[in-house]
Amino acid sequence: MVETITASIATIKGREKALEKAVNSLLPQVDRLCIYFNYQPISFPVFDYPCKIEYCVGNNEYRDTAKFWWADKIQGYHLICDDDLLYPPDYAAFMVDHCDEFKVVSLMGRNYPKRKITSYYKDLDASQIYRLFHDVQEWHKVELIGTCALCFHTDIIRPSVEKQYFENLNSDIWFSVLCKEAGVDGYVMPHKAGYIKYLLDKTDWTVFGRYQFDDELQTRLFNERMR
Repeated sequence: MVETITASIATIKGREKALEKAVNSLLPQVDRLCIYFNYQPISFPVFDYPCKIEYCVGNNEYRDTAKFWWADKIQGYHLICDDDLLYPPDYAAFMVDHCDEFKVVSLMGRNYPKRKITSYYKDLDASQIYRLFHDVQEWHKVELIGTCALCFHTDIIRPSVEKQYFENLNSDIWFSVLCKEAGVDGYVMPHKAGYIKYLLDKTDWTVFGRYQFDDELQTRLFNERMR
């Protein structure tokens, strides 16, 4: 039986041009692409295969976790993507091929000391950070898995944002906690620097930029749920 491949993205106002490029890079590779607009768009970007697209409009209640809006409603492989990234033409096949073996795979993640941490963004070993835009030479099992380039099968884990218990929290820690509670390991895959390209200026708003100096909530919840 041929499995369906679905990609999902959440987006915010001001990223229309980046969203268009991100979505169009994925559309030829997937059977379905879901977009969660965290605002009321005046008009929609131009997409190459509109027949493949499903969308939902919200009020930013779920923030970037909204890209998981369809995760408990679909069946098959699920690619969780970001609206500020350009994905290469072989991306879906690359992720799905390795998902069969490693269950939950990503191109970004990190590990923490085996104790309660003092800072979600700072209390870690640089040698245990596996970055999206850098070379990663080997497979790495990770405690905190990145959700900007993530793949899993819905038979393995089926998260629901309606059961989200982290207000104003990014999706990486939320999904990592769900994996831990479900006994599912996450892995960062080997990849080359430049495989994924960034579409925005460094001055644009990001989750990391917003919380890197104000991570008390993330730190507390990591200690409560992961330690």
